[in-house]
Formats: sequence, C-alpha cells, structure tokens
Amino acid sequence: MTRILVIRANEPRHRALSARLIEGGFELNEIVEVKTGSSSSLSTLQIKHFKARQQFENDYFRYLHYDESGRATKKLHTPNVNDVQSIVFAERCSADYIITFGSSILKKEWIDKFRNRILGIHLGLSPYYRGSGTNFFPFVNQELGAIGFTLMNLDEGVDTGAIIHQAYANFVQGDSIHSVGNRLLQEMYDAIVRLMQIKVDLSQSVKQPPKESGRLYRKKDFTDLALTTALTNIQNGIIDKFIDDELNQRMLFPLIKEIC
Repeated sequence: MTRILVIRANEPRHRALSARLIEGGFELNEIVEVKTGSSSSLSTLQIKHFKARQQFENDYFRYLHYDESGRATKKLHTPNVNDVQSIVFAERCSADYIITFGSSILKKEWIDKFRNRILGIHLGLSPYYRGSGTNFFPFVNQELGAIGFTLMNLDEGVDTGAIIHQAYANFVQGDSIHSVGNRLLQEMYDAIVRLMQIKVDLSQSVKQPPKESGRLYRKKDFTDLALTTALTNIQNGIIDKFIDDELNQRMLFPLIKEIC
C-alpha cells in the first residue's frame, strides 16, 4: 500500500484532501500546522469574504466526513512544520510521498532529505500567478484563463518547483469565487489520487519558465480595493464573458504539463 504523509493547514479544504486520500485507500499520516493568528487586522469586507469561503467549504466537503479522532495512522500537531520534531516525525513515517497543502514553505532541509518525494500543491497556475491569492487575483485582473491548480516537485522557492500536472478551473453560469474554487479543489483531489495510484515519478517533472514571466502576490495585496474590484467584475458579467470566449482566454495561459 502506498504510504502518504500530508503536511497541511487545518481549514476545511485541507482536511478534505486528507479525507479524499483515505477514501482512496492510501495509508495516511499527517503533520498539521496549527496557527493562532488574529483576524483583527482584517476589514469588515475581508472578514465577510473569508467567513463565506469557510461556509462554502463546510457545505461542499461535508460528504467526506473527515474523522479528526484518528483516521490517520500517525498525526503530529505543530506550530511550525520546519522544526526538528516535524522532520524526525516525517522520517519515521517512511512515506512514499509527502504532500504539502497550506502549510508554511518547507525549508531546504526538507528538500534535501526527501528529494523527489514532496508533491507541492499550488492553487493557481504557475508561473503566471505565484504567491498568495493566486486564484483570486485573476478575478481582479480579468484573467480567468489563469485560474487552476499546479502540482509540483517542491523546491525552496515560492511556487517555482518543476511541474508534475496542471489543470484549469471549470466555470458555469452563476458561479462565485467560492463555488469555482471548491469545484477546482474537488477536481484537484481526484487528480492527486490518480497520481498516487499510478505512483508518479516526481523526478519526471518539467522545469518552469523564469519566475519573472508571471505575477507574484503577497497577503498584503489582498486589500478592500482588490476585493471590491473582483466582486464588481463578477457583477458585471466577467464569468459569462469568459465562458463565451473560454478557448481564446485559456490560450493566453497554456498549461506546462498535464498527465491525468
């Protein structure tokens, strides 16, 4: 049986990945990075956005029924995935694959110890959008063809690893940022399960173009102005316009590698 170690944050979307892997029949261990950040710096509009996202995720992934009490064989909770305890735990798990989703960026020691075994998840299409909010800012820039996910052979950079598999988001009329995102997550989980089933060789990945060819966003870029612009664009029919011209819009952001 394929052994997988998931290094993740603890939002519903992160728990859903673990649940989907368990459903897929893999032996699962977990390192859960638990952050205690405050939302006091967020505006009322931003808080409303994130509360809506969490509710959408709770509703969308309810069917997976992830059991926090012990579905994973071994589990470690930590405030910092780069501490010695986490790396020792990972070594003891003897996993065939390590999957990172939503945790802090893994430092060089992880890459050196587990080379070609770490599958990094990037919710966005690299190299076009890297960093934070990479499936949000295309709504701001009216570039919906750049929304998707990237699975990569993790390196020390910010979303710069060699690419294993990419896919675009699928849109339907009446979509919102959250409904598009959750549909994409489900498709991504299914793709990860398929990659694990075929025991994909992470060393057979495709190097990305220079990082200067894309946009890099940080958390500080998620402002009220950016959020208002995205919501206004949706209200003005950006999704319907994209659906009508989907092929041409996607051609602006060609996938680098697609294997499943």
